[in-house]
Amino acid sequence: MSSNTYYNKEAFLFAIEQYVKYCERPKANVFILKNIPKIYENLGYLDVPFRLSTYVVDKSLKNKHKGEFTRKQFFRTLESPFDPLFIFKSREDSQSKGRSKIIFSDIIASKTELYAITFYPNTEDTYDNCKRRNIITSIHKRNIISKNNVNLIEQEISNGNCEYINNQKFEKIKKSITRFHT
Repeated sequence: MSSNTYYNKEAFLFAIEQYVKYCERPKANVFILKNIPKIYENLGYLDVPFRLSTYVVDKSLKNKHKGEFTRKQFFRTLESPFDPLFIFKSREDSQSKGRSKIIFSDIIASKTELYAITFYPNTEDTYDNCKRRNIITSIHKRNIISKNNVNLIEQEISNGNCEYINNQKFEKIKKSITRFHT
C-alpha cells in the first residue's frame, strides 16, 4: 500500500501552499497529482501521476533558486502543467537529460527568461514502491534569449523539440519576446 496522499489539482496546489506557509509536510515528503491533465494523454504520455518532492520546492524557494520567484510567481508556475505555454524535449546534453521535458509557463521572469518546470515522464519512482510517475525535478527560470541574442524558443521549435504549443498564449508572449529581443 502506498504511503503517499494523492491530490486533485486544487488539493495539490493547496497542500504545497500549506507546506510553504506552515511547513506542513505531506506523507513521505511528496505531493502527488493523481490525474494528469488531458493534454499529456493526447501527446501519448502514460496516465501516471506527477510527483513533486518537498526537496524540489525547497530548492526552488530556499536554496538553489532562492530569490528567483515571488510566492505568487512560484504558484503560478506550478499551475503551468495544467495549461502550458510549451512542452519541449530537453536538449540531449547528457544521457539523463535526454529524457526530460520542460514545461514553459507564460510568466515572464525577465527580459530573457520565462519560468519553467522540468520533469521526467513515466519514470520509476523509488519513493513509492517503484510505481511509474512523471517526476518534477526542478522549478526555475529558463532562458528564452541566448547570450548571443538568439531566440531559443524559435530555435527549439525549428529543431523539432517542441511537443506542444499553446498558440494563443504564444502569440501574446511572442509580442513580449519580440519587444525584448529587438
